[in-house]
Amino acid sequence: MRQALSTTVLTAASRADRRLNRRQPRYAAELPRAPLSPAAP
Repeated sequence: MRQALSTTVLTAASRADRRLNRRQPRYAAELPRAPLSPAAP
């Protein structure tokens, strides 16, 4: 069940990333590749 939830989250994140990529390629390029991992300072 948890794995299915994470898959759904990743799918939604990739959809949002594609939308951002279409609208603002520069901002999308600055987004971290793994959004669920802790951000490095």
